Parts: sequence; C-alpha cells; structure tokens
Amino acid sequence: MIAICEIDDYPRGGLEIFEILDEIKSNHPDFKMTIFAIPYEMNDENYKPIEERKDWIRLGVHGWNHEVKESYYPSRRNAHIHARKKVDKLLDLQYDFAKIFKPRAYSYSWPLIEALRQREYTISLSSNYDLLHGHHLYHKWFSSFETNIGIKATFLNNKDIKIFYGHTTEDHFDYFPRFYNKKFKKQMRKGNYQFKFSEDVSVMI
Repeated sequence: MIAICEIDDYPRGGLEIFEILDEIKSNHPDFKMTIFAIPYEMNDENYKPIEERKDWIRLGVHGWNHEVKESYYPSRRNAHIHARKKVDKLLDLQYDFAKIFKPRAYSYSWPLIEALRQREYTISLSSNYDLLHGHHLYHKWFSSFETNIGIKATFLNNKDIKIFYGHTTEDHFDYFPRFYNKKFKKQMRKGNYQFKFSEDVSVMI
C-alpha cells in the first residue's frame, strides 16, 4: 500500500508541526510529506525547517494568498489569459516549491486547469468531485478519465493509495497534530506502507 501524506495551510499554525513530523520520521525512516504552503506567507524563518528536511519534505503550492475565489474566474473576460499570468507568477517563487498545486478548498476552474496544464503542474485532488466542487459545469468534461488533457493528478479513490491529510491550524476538523494522535499512529500499525511524495504517484486525466 502506498501512503501519500499532505498538510495544508503552512505556515499558519507555526513551526510545532515539525516536532510531530520528526517523530514520524524517526519511527518510519522512509516517511515523506508534501507540505502545501501559502506562497505569499513564506519567509526565510518558516522555510528553514523545510530546507533542513528537504530530502523527505516537499513544498507544494497552496494557491496564492489563500483567498476564497482567487482561483475561479466564472465570468471574467480573458479568463484564460488572466489565469496564465497568475500561474506564471508561481514560476518565480522563492524557496524551492515543487510543481504541484492545490488551491484553497480544491477550487479549480477551467482557466486555471488549462494554465496549470500548460506549465506542467501536477494538480492535487482527492476525487473527481473535488475538481468540480462549486463548478458543476465541468461535470460532463470530467466524467470520463479517458479524457487526456495532459494534467497529472493524485487521487484518494485509488484502492492502492492511502492519503493521510490534515491542516496546520486548530480551527480545522483535521488539524494534523490531533489527527496524528487519534488516527495516524493506529493506521501505521495496521498496514505496511510505502511512502511517496504526492506528485510521484499520479495519473493522467
């Protein structure tokens, strides 16, 4: 069984998360984690713990400013051009971000998807519904995985992949430190997991 581990909303919540991650790493030497960070909240101080662990922690792109509709352009003229310009800004990010993208609340839109495809980003999903969340006009397009638009995506609904997922802030039900103590340790005892980075286990859609 392949295990993919992801955390969202870093650097919100502070640096205490690394104590838990170090504990997991000490118990599971092949442990890998993708931390989805809000790019415009990153600085030298909160990047340093990731840089020190760069052989087993990868930095993913979590939108831009973590705003509700920053990835959605339903009625904007020239939406595709606007989306491409925003995605191009990601190419200039500091701190060694990997080319894997997850917007706030999986709020993808067609212009954003196309812009990410052109820049060869992996998009992080847990199911086809995540791509459609709030944007049901895309249902027909996404209903068949035979449609190949050249986007790589990770999925929860693959029976051979288990995704462990959480947030860095306590106001989420899946606050990772709480999830770690309640569920993660138990799951690790149940199965024989091979840890992978999110973008290393992907399918073409």
